Amino acid sequence: MLNKIVLIFVFSLIFNQDIQKAQWMGTSVSTADNLDAINLNPAGLGVERGKQSAQFFSYSKDKSYNNNLFYMAERNNGMGYTLTFDTKKFSINNILTPYDGTIGFGSKLSKSFYTGTSWNKHKNITMGFLYRPHNIISSGLTINFNDNFKNFNQIRFGISTRPFLSNRLTFGIDGAIQYKDNKPIDKIDLTGSMNLKITDGIFLNFSNNSSNTNLSLNFNMGKGGVFTSSSTSSNSSSNSSGVGFYSQSQKEKSIFNKKIGNNKRYVRIKLDGYFIEEKPTSIPFSLDIFNPFIGAPKKGTQLRKFLSEMKDLGNDKDVDGLIIDLGSIGGGFSKMLEVYQALEYFKHKDKNNIKDRKIITYSEFGLSNAQYILASLSDEIYIPDLTGVDLKGIGAEISFYRGLLDTLSITPEVVKVNYDGKSYKTAANTFLDRKMSKEMKEDLSKLLDDYFEMMVDRISRGRNWTKEKTTDIINNGPYFSTESAIKAGLVDSTMYKDDFDKYVETYLIDENEDSIENKNEIINWSNIDRSKPIDNNWIDNRSEIAVIYAVGGIISGKSNPGPGGSTLMGDKTIKKAIKEAREDKDIKAIVLRIDSGGGSALASDQMWKEIYNTTTTDTLNTKPFIADMSSSAGSGGYYIACEADTIVASPATVTGSIGVISSWLNFSTLYERVGITTDSLKRGNNSLYFSMQHLLSDGERKKLEESTEEIYQTFKNKVLEGRNLDPSFDLDKDIAMGRIFTGLRAKRSHNNILVDTTGYLFDEVAINIAKESANVDGEIKIVEFPRSKDGIEVVAEVISSKLSSLLNSKKHENKARPGELLLKDVYNEFDELYTMALIMDNNKVQCIMPIKIRIE
Repeated sequence: MLNKIVLIFVFSLIFNQDIQKAQWMGTSVSTADNLDAINLNPAGLGVERGKQSAQFFSYSKDKSYNNNLFYMAERNNGMGYTLTFDTKKFSINNILTPYDGTIGFGSKLSKSFYTGTSWNKHKNITMGFLYRPHNIISSGLTINFNDNFKNFNQIRFGISTRPFLSNRLTFGIDGAIQYKDNKPIDKIDLTGSMNLKITDGIFLNFSNNSSNTNLSLNFNMGKGGVFTSSSTSSNSSSNSSGVGFYSQSQKEKSIFNKKIGNNKRYVRIKLDGYFIEEKPTSIPFSLDIFNPFIGAPKKGTQLRKFLSEMKDLGNDKDVDGLIIDLGSIGGGFSKMLEVYQALEYFKHKDKNNIKDRKIITYSEFGLSNAQYILASLSDEIYIPDLTGVDLKGIGAEISFYRGLLDTLSITPEVVKVNYDGKSYKTAANTFLDRKMSKEMKEDLSKLLDDYFEMMVDRISRGRNWTKEKTTDIINNGPYFSTESAIKAGLVDSTMYKDDFDKYVETYLIDENEDSIENKNEIINWSNIDRSKPIDNNWIDNRSEIAVIYAVGGIISGKSNPGPGGSTLMGDKTIKKAIKEAREDKDIKAIVLRIDSGGGSALASDQMWKEIYNTTTTDTLNTKPFIADMSSSAGSGGYYIACEADTIVASPATVTGSIGVISSWLNFSTLYERVGITTDSLKRGNNSLYFSMQHLLSDGERKKLEESTEEIYQTFKNKVLEGRNLDPSFDLDKDIAMGRIFTGLRAKRSHNNILVDTTGYLFDEVAINIAKESANVDGEIKIVEFPRSKDGIEVVAEVISSKLSSLLNSKKHENKARPGELLLKDVYNEFDELYTMALIMDNNKVQCIMPIKIRIE
């Protein structure tokens, strides 16, 4: 095989080519979609190829033709350029003379149609078009003008085919019509071309017309390579040849990057941070310059992306283990269980059916209650001296603000529905009461039962303990001394950070033979090659499924995405996303990923209507709609889920809370106390309804009670209709009235009334249901909504919500600094209080969860 490669390489140097047009291995306007697109057909710049760059040097014996030219080119995100430098024309006095170049832009107009434009130094403009209706046929057209559209220069058209439905062999033919004085020259110049994939990583391009025979050979080594280009012309004095080097962000399958030897590979990851649903929005410059006024929001990690990368790692047969530097994991109990699911998959994804992969964990500040759930999967666990394992089970503490409000003379105005004198809609109880009501205790007890069951189950699976043993160890916690943690079998030993680093390196080296080929290696998580393979198909036949992220407290208006994810979900933003996805003909199904405890009843109903359009009324665009619940999907979060065709919940999702509450804070007594007075005039008996200058009268309260009851009945009716229940079914008895459930309990206890199934994002349960509902087979493409905002918009929104950003930046800190430990809970409380105040101010009537649960 090597002899054949050498022969082909030598043979290619005999020829040369028209370097101005084909130095990037291009042969046809119908196949130009790499760097060749810049000069051949700019429409090809619209094809997704990631970032590509190359350098090329050509040489000709003819001193008058392309003598000693150096080329460079780059393309990325629909834009590309080439620069040419002639070494023979360079002089100190006129440094610009030897340079020439072209710049081009391309875009995708539909799944099979692209267009683009290029311009060069000589005022030549090329308009290009690319049409690819099928993977076996591609057509291209370019129109070239002189003097900025004043004169036609050339029209070139081409068509290529891939027989045998394979990307290995491509044949094409191009025709070029030359123009002079805007009139065509009679003769059409035809060029035939062939592109052959000899084997993985070796490609041969050949073209021929009446005046030139061109050949190029490309050796791709995965994410770059080397190529030669040569041409022979009817004018033998114009022969030239050259060699080039290139790199690309996407990778090609190649024989040159196969793993050599039997060395083991371990990936080291810093598992630390705040997991969010959406892709974190980038800010074009650091917000640190605004400190201490707004703070810089900490960037979250998108859960879906992380889980996908962990699954790829688990499927990688060349990875033998994982070394975890464990920090604090934020984002909710459900998201933490998703991470557990991914680690468990990695460990037990048996590549040789012999044994599990090894996981080694080090936690620099000891292990918290929640951290230990993840650490339990490890084969070896190490912590420093003077730390410990804060494993103690799950509890709930609710802060009540009634005493503070009374001290400040602030009155909570609250109206909620009751059933037999009971109400589980306790969202405003933190303002109304000084301790938990009977209903709140009942709901929370069931919630904690389920969470504790899941905690015991995960630790038992990770440590290979019985559930009885795990429960006993938890009940005897916490383990503040390292000695007691070791004795209980929670950790293996103590180490300082630098000692652990040395231990890992020594452990990996001593385990293997002395042969260089068999040395183990540690790859940092951030250095893993995440580039996607180049897709050389002419048309992307993957079916598209939309994933819409509905995250944060619900308000009327727009959402507020940022580096740390959304804290507020605006109905305008979500309605627009649903409508765009519904009307996109390429999208076959929609998954609504919900992480919200609710908020404005009006905004919830507006979003419900857009979902109803998708499932029922917009008959031209009806498509499957799946609700996928994350950490919470209750009250307004459940309101927007109930119309879905299928509802999927994580076992740890907090859901339900079907109920309505009207609440706000009245400051009239405080105003009177501090000497603020008001005077008023009114026309109409209730023209000052909702005024903050007086408490509700009996008549005003009655009207509000009637309105709240009506909205509650509307909520229940939509649940009955959306879940296909008998209209006479009594939701109040066991399900509604604001009761909350875990996804696990909702599935177990209520016969699929609230949810249809439970499952994890890692297992793509909702996506698979969407595929099945839409009759989609094979690989799919996920399209995420809402569309990302640009950085300037994000900066403006962050500045305008500076208080929220400040609180969020503190909340998302993962490592407690001296002096912050005592303030941590205060920040969290005021963060939640501030978010609640925003929602209450947005709309007086809310469908909102009673509490926010944190597992630490």
